[in-house]
Amino acid sequence: MFTSAMLKMEFNDGSGAFINHFSENILLPVLISPTPINESDIIISILFYGYFLSVPSTGNPRDYTFLDDAMVLMQSTRAPSNTSQLAPYNELLMGEYRSSYNYMSHSDTVSMVCHTEQTIKDHFLLGVRNSELPDDQMARLEAASLENLPSLLQEMGFGAIGDIEFIKNPKLTITRSNLADFSAVSDKYDGMPETPFFDAFDLVKERVTRQESSLNSTGYAPAVYTDNGSDGSNDTIVFTGGYAMGIRYPDLPSQPDITPS
Repeated sequence: MFTSAMLKMEFNDGSGAFINHFSENILLPVLISPTPINESDIIISILFYGYFLSVPSTGNPRDYTFLDDAMVLMQSTRAPSNTSQLAPYNELLMGEYRSSYNYMSHSDTVSMVCHTEQTIKDHFLLGVRNSELPDDQMARLEAASLENLPSLLQEMGFGAIGDIEFIKNPKLTITRSNLADFSAVSDKYDGMPETPFFDAFDLVKERVTRQESSLNSTGYAPAVYTDNGSDGSNDTIVFTGGYAMGIRYPDLPSQPDITPS
């Protein structure tokens, strides 16, 4: 189904608001039946791509990103109201997405789950755990603090992939798009997207205002939805995590474009 969707968000790094968007034909993934992944799940996952990823850390063969099947290119555009001169991170990881497809205890929809100190560390070391690193070196990495992990990996010969920063108490704020935002995004498609864009804010809101028992029972809490002004025009949704990971590549200009692999 051809879909044109957008979502305005701002990370608390001072780089201002950006609009993630796509206008393409979504190919529903071919999954083991019955499939809990529907079009709304895919739209949300695409628009959050880069901030929230599937993390195949459980050894479950169903742990992979269904976005590979969707075959959609997500782009990011600076919001017209954004006057910040600070460049964003080249990559920014806030958390992972979960559904009953990769977590059996989860309900049949997608949740965006922010990282804790331990889960961001697990994600960072995921590739290393699959290497043939000696047990004593792996033990050093497991015992190291987040801040010391990048330099310790370089010491062990893994090489630097960029300037890595672990960000404590990160916040990602979602706001409704306005007419100027719609115009700015449509211009990226020569002003003539195949279908009109819609703001996916309410799709995110639906997931925030419900309860997910499999997460609530493990110490997580829903993102905070606030109806500022009580008329729905200035709503916000704020995700607050334990830790995020930002990467800047010294040889590349910081830019907001994100492409699913």
